[in-house]
Amino acid sequence: MKKTLLFVLTSLSFIGIYCVLIINFPKNTGVIPFLIILLFANVYLWTYVHDCIRRYRKSLYLLTASLYWLPLATFYGMVITGFFYPFTQWNIPARAYLSGTIVITLAIMAIPAAFLTINDIIRISRYSINFFHHRPEAKWQNFPRNSVAMNVSWILA
Repeated sequence: MKKTLLFVLTSLSFIGIYCVLIINFPKNTGVIPFLIILLFANVYLWTYVHDCIRRYRKSLYLLTASLYWLPLATFYGMVITGFFYPFTQWNIPARAYLSGTIVITLAIMAIPAAFLTINDIIRISRYSINFFHHRPEAKWQNFPRNSVAMNVSWILA
């Protein structure tokens, strides 16, 4: 239920943002699909990061989770602030640097997410080959992610 609610709220917020952009900034509406792809990559990466950090102490877990979601919280803060104080009246350098920093941070998070996707595709193919050709009782947990590929993705990011 919690994931469904989060998905519905995120979808509605992106539809709202898209409508606001179409009305006020029609030439900037092409950014929305890019942001949606980055958001889904960020959430997909969070599933992996959450499994790694949930064993930390509570304070370290909250600090890591807060830093991880800071760009998205800043993005939503910009949107909410834009409803009360028009985005066009913001200081131009602040507007450019803040939105640019958010996009760059989300794009950097997409690098490990891309490697994680490749890693999961390899994992699915190994599982499928083993399931269909050798033994149908193979378990998904017996096919871990490749740690070398994940370490390379974190180093690149």
